Amino acid sequence: QDSFWLMEKAIRAGAPYAENTAWCRARLALMLFYDGAYLPAEQTLAPAVAAAPRNMPVLLAAGRIKIALHENAAAREFYQRALAVAPNVEALGALGDLAAADGAPAEAEEYYRKVDELHAQHLAKRGHDHLQVARFYADHDRNLVEALRLAEECKLTRNVFEADTLAWVYFKNNQPEKAQEAIGRALSQNTPDPAIQFHAGMIAAGAGDRGAAQKYLGTALSWSPLFSLVDAPKAVETLQDIGSHPVFATGPVPAPSAKP
Repeated sequence: QDSFWLMEKAIRAGAPYAENTAWCRARLALMLFYDGAYLPAEQTLAPAVAAAPRNMPVLLAAGRIKIALHENAAAREFYQRALAVAPNVEALGALGDLAAADGAPAEAEEYYRKVDELHAQHLAKRGHDHLQVARFYADHDRNLVEALRLAEECKLTRNVFEADTLAWVYFKNNQPEKAQEAIGRALSQNTPDPAIQFHAGMIAAGAGDRGAAQKYLGTALSWSPLFSLVDAPKAVETLQDIGSHPVFATGPVPAPSAKP
């Protein structure tokens, strides 16, 4: 709770409607989002949405919160506004996920292909989107060899979020021992991010560790039941699969079935 207090103090200390105050509001809103407090997150962010309508962190945070509130049309609007400010991997990926959830795979693929194009442009210009792109590829089971190449640029990192992405990429590239070592680093600071818990749970499930998988996946969902349009349902399904396979303790959980 100290982190909430410190962020609120930073907001009160900032200049009215300044970009740094908008950033602080976006961070506090995401902290509330990670805690499953979706309406307070929306209320916290609202002044920044009004005062800084082109602030990228604000727009991206608003999109995530609107999805959790089942307001997908509003989420699309925020992500489109983010793209109007600048090309962005998170916004493109989220719009693709929203299209996929609506049963429009061709539209989803168009957004995902734009991530590939943006990555190619950043490579040509020596941009610094590598871990974000690696995370996108791992999340969507695309270009996993390239995801590994990008993520391993930070293979010795002690940064929690970088280690989390590295672990997820290792997992998707079928390197379980490296995934377990990296997720251990990601978990080391007890960072209250449900995505880290989700990744830890899926890595544990893949290793056949039923207890750890239940612990981490359950924690992710208890913190923020709608933390991700794509991953929250996977967490629920994997927990159900674990519970329905009593021999799981001696082998890996079956992969979640594809959604129709």
